[in-house]
Amino acid sequence: MLSLFLLLAGIMCIIIATTPEIIPRLRETSLTTDNRISIWKTSIQAISNSPLFGKGFFTYFHIQPTIEGSYPTQHAHNLFIDSILSYGIIGSLIGLLYFSRFFSNVAKCNEKLRNNKISGFIIALSVAILVHSMIDLTLLWFQTGLLFAIILGGIGVEERRLIRTNQK
Repeated sequence: MLSLFLLLAGIMCIIIATTPEIIPRLRETSLTTDNRISIWKTSIQAISNSPLFGKGFFTYFHIQPTIEGSYPTQHAHNLFIDSILSYGIIGSLIGLLYFSRFFSNVAKCNEKLRNNKISGFIIALSVAILVHSMIDLTLLWFQTGLLFAIILGGIGVEERRLIRTNQK
């Protein structure tokens, strides 16, 4: 299986190298990386203006026009930087406290229940979103944020199962 996988991966590398139009944004990676770095530098610089409480939702969007040479976009393209920029250290810690309690319940359900597909799905999706949120924030958009909130709400099903299991 490993040999087959490596062979297919090698073939894909050759195809991408010889026909780069298959993945059109591949040529733009250095430009988009430079833009992200510029956004992060601007955001980190702006955090110093209000480090404890931030300046509210979509702060980057509102401060960007006032900072010369900053890249125009809606958010900081990094979950941690954007949280501290928008909500400050205190607001970010409150959010972190909430999510740590939530995910401790998810972990408890995942550990104690058999056939725990919901908590496993929540953990897998959350890890994927956390990794992706280091370079972009898709959760800020209505569709993806609401879908993620609905999926997170599914833990209630397993919490009820856990309560019923403990009562027996």
